[in-house]
Amino acid sequence: MPASSATLAAAIRARDAEDWQTARQLYAAALAASPGSPEITLELAICALRTGDAKEALRLCHSVRDPDYRGRAAIITARTLQAAGELDLAADQYESCVQDPQTPLRVRIAAITTLADLMLNQFGNPARAAALFHSVEDSHPAKAQEARLIADMYLGKRRGPALARAFTAHARQFIAAPAPLGRMLRPAPRRRRLRIGLLSPSWFATPVGFLTLGALRPLSQKADLFFFDRRPQTDWLSNELRAVAADWHDVSRDDAAALARTLQQAELDALIDCGGWTDLTALTALSMRPCARQFKWVGGQALTTGLDCFEGFLTDARQVPRSAESLYTEPIKRFADSYVTYTPPPYFDFVEAQQRSLKQRISTRSRVFALVSNPAKISPTTLKFVQTLRPKKLLLIDSRWRFSHTRSHLLPALEGVADSIEYLTPKGHREYLETLRDTAATFIDTRPYSMGLTAIELLLLAKPIEAPRARADALMYERHCLGHLKADRFDHYETQAAQLLQWCKGLESR
Repeated sequence: MPASSATLAAAIRARDAEDWQTARQLYAAALAASPGSPEITLELAICALRTGDAKEALRLCHSVRDPDYRGRAAIITARTLQAAGELDLAADQYESCVQDPQTPLRVRIAAITTLADLMLNQFGNPARAAALFHSVEDSHPAKAQEARLIADMYLGKRRGPALARAFTAHARQFIAAPAPLGRMLRPAPRRRRLRIGLLSPSWFATPVGFLTLGALRPLSQKADLFFFDRRPQTDWLSNELRAVAADWHDVSRDDAAALARTLQQAELDALIDCGGWTDLTALTALSMRPCARQFKWVGGQALTTGLDCFEGFLTDARQVPRSAESLYTEPIKRFADSYVTYTPPPYFDFVEAQQRSLKQRISTRSRVFALVSNPAKISPTTLKFVQTLRPKKLLLIDSRWRFSHTRSHLLPALEGVADSIEYLTPKGHREYLETLRDTAATFIDTRPYSMGLTAIELLLLAKPIEAPRARADALMYERHCLGHLKADRFDHYETQAAQLLQWCKGLESR
């Protein structure tokens, strides 16, 4: 007996409301009434995945034999494996979905998008990520061009000025909205305390969180902070940020137009974006100018956004010197100290760790070196620099080296670079910091994409760093480590908060 339309309608309502447990029960009843239905089976698999039953989700996907549903079954299988941390197996499933000519375009695009993200952020293969989108360039030209630009950035295929021009042209063609929002019907009321918005997909234990929390705490004593969260997650750092928030808005489902309206309706005096190139939907929303004063700071701040909607690109004199200022469409505003601070996590003692490091007496004469970055940063330029150091032992430190896709891609390029290579694959930030603390090696900066947060943590651990010099026209992502090496401190929370407040008021800080 076929499943009743009432049961299916109720299941769809529960699914759309993300009531996964109820939806699972209803789809199970529908499948019992229509055994073998591939559509209902796959909907039930999604519900099983969403309720944490990966084993059942895989069983249901494997039970689908209809070739018309093979592509969709493959992508649900891949998502299940990905959720379980089996990224190599997940990538293989996404790949089969991409290569299957019977996979519908919509499903294929979803598989390409996720697989490209894995290639770039887990397997260190930006060229493969770009190639995936190149295969669908006719239907998704913006994605294809963006992937090529990102690959060029990581691999160093274009110098600073050329890359800045290319990103700017891309932003103006594909990201900028055609027109700004209309003015609000009523003027914003005058207040004694400023209302400052903070927009990002990274309000948790990410570089954005570690590098902004220190200044946001004292800033919250002088202004009301409104957080707009594009990817909600809960951990110790997100809880610390929520503690300084006047209000917190989940805007993870908003498209650009809805996000722009939400920001406008918040009647903000100033808005600070901490997403940048990691959140193109948010950049489109900001290009509509929902707030009169908008600033770009941290988060996806590798180079200019290419947009004209910001009153300031918040940086420092080392990250964007006068010689590179023309490479940015935004007005450059420089902090007196480093453009970021660092908040140590509660689970790690940097003072004790620094004392341990100082006792290790690391010397380049030992010829023990370490690379500790996203493997995507191990470019031909990085490898050439490593070779000049003639390592006796090269340590590759990152959790992503445990994946066979990472090793199979990069090991051939590492052949002969060092007498021996050793992998260290810490899990989680605490174990990562402990590994850095206990590693007696000289750490190598990557090129052209330089170390950022990692460089700061290595400095606080008193670890030696070898970093090649940057050209006068180098972009910000090429200068991160060098800029941090010359910084005096990373706990200047009060002074940074004071400068942020002045800029948000429309005043030049002194």
